[in-house]
Amino acid sequence: MYQIDDELRDEKEDAFLSSPSNVDKLRVLYEKFDSAKKFQFLNITQQPVGILNFNGPQSLLASFKENSIIEPYESETDHQMYDTIKAVQMNKQAMELLDIKLSKGELLPEKAFEYKENNDIPVLLGSSYKGLYNVGDKITVEYLFNKMDVRVIGFMEKNTYTTIGQDSQVYLDRYMVLPMMHFNQIERKDKEFYDFQWKVLLHSINGFIVTPKDSLAITKEVNKLGKEADFTDFAILGANTTGIVVLSSMMEQNKQILILLTVTLSLFSLATIYFVLRAKLKLNMKKYAIYLISGLTMPHIFTFIFSEVLLLSLISFGITALGVSFILGALNPFY
Repeated sequence: MYQIDDELRDEKEDAFLSSPSNVDKLRVLYEKFDSAKKFQFLNITQQPVGILNFNGPQSLLASFKENSIIEPYESETDHQMYDTIKAVQMNKQAMELLDIKLSKGELLPEKAFEYKENNDIPVLLGSSYKGLYNVGDKITVEYLFNKMDVRVIGFMEKNTYTTIGQDSQVYLDRYMVLPMMHFNQIERKDKEFYDFQWKVLLHSINGFIVTPKDSLAITKEVNKLGKEADFTDFAILGANTTGIVVLSSMMEQNKQILILLTVTLSLFSLATIYFVLRAKLKLNMKKYAIYLISGLTMPHIFTFIFSEVLLLSLISFGITALGVSFILGALNPFY
């Protein structure tokens, strides 16, 4: 297992997030990670949410400690009072891997992971919420300073647990589980919603990779997806040792050398064929004249010349391809 950790910090993060086109790179990267075929990408993020009109016990609140009283906070969005409850966000692959069991209701459907504005977000509740809410109840929450309505679709069985960050086991009895959401596009209709999008996306790309592949192979694959999304400001924890980074860099240089070598050999082959045929045509002018006298036509002669050019080209490019294939075959274990 490896962990993806973005390297956007402080001023670098501010500069990056100021552009919607940059934020869209995060969106594309998450989609590539989430739909990757060569590894499983798991995202389980612990992010409390504010909840409006909460009537539950203090033990369900995010900062609960024995003999303490936690006051609600006033939202900057609508200036109403919210209590902060424990919550986690998961992508679909994490939900499937954990094989979460329900005591009532249904699991998060496929469409729950695609954000649709003004649609209720399906959520699951831990067993400690039974009696406070029912399946079908709508709850107003504030998630990453964005006000939204969620709808309870199921309750998890008691003692359901997961792994979050460095915590080996986190029991979800007192948690709300939200889907880690996709965005079809980045919108900047207002600052609040734009900020909400990049905050969700920064959470979403920082996940875990589950794969039987070795460090070198997974580094190559993840870096490839990063380049396709045009975002590579991340580290692969557990794979980016000094040796792997250096070797990966050497491999990239080798690929560039091979491309240059292939192009050079191809151009050299074409030039060689051109000069050989030019000399051959001059030497064979008398022979071609005899062919014409013997009854052959110019199309016959051109066909003969074309066949000879084609044969020489195939032989030339075949030798080049064999040479490059041999080199690639020798490097194959590293790719």
